[in-house]
Amino acid sequence: MLKVEAKTNELLDSQVTVAVLRRADYQEQRLSLSRKLALTYNKICYITTNKPYFTIERELEEYGIDKRKFSFLDATPADGPLDSEIHGNTIIIGSPSNLNDISIGFSQLLKEIMFDYAIFDSVETLGLYLDWKNVVRFIHTLLSKVRKTSSSILFLTSGTEEISKELYMFADKVINMTDP
Repeated sequence: MLKVEAKTNELLDSQVTVAVLRRADYQEQRLSLSRKLALTYNKICYITTNKPYFTIERELEEYGIDKRKFSFLDATPADGPLDSEIHGNTIIIGSPSNLNDISIGFSQLLKEIMFDYAIFDSVETLGLYLDWKNVVRFIHTLLSKVRKTSSSILFLTSGTEEISKELYMFADKVINMTDP
């Protein structure tokens, strides 16, 4: 656990960080990183393409993390219409393939909430729906928005080779949490 804590401390040193998580421990490591950010920052934007925001909120609570510090951009697949919706501190996009709406929602949260840190969970999911060239272009767009502010962003990945090569070139820091 000490090794994970040491690695989470590295988050605070850069504006754009990629965390490569071990697949077997992905959820635990994701929550550990979220806790570290919540202990340090008051406004965090959680962009989810894997689990609906209410599931993430419940997990944060169960892990002892103050969910009130989080705003959500939920881009998980929706059963209903794909129009974007706003629910309190959450923007629901309804599809991880709708990069334009994710980008607009991100800008909206960045402007209105002025979050300190964003967590993007996970880049791999976008690759299930879209061509990698479009995903890389989208990531570059998000990074351009972040770099114009004092906010920071953390990209979570399980480190597949195709994604890693692209993400690493944009990052200020890569944290490898795959070592046992």
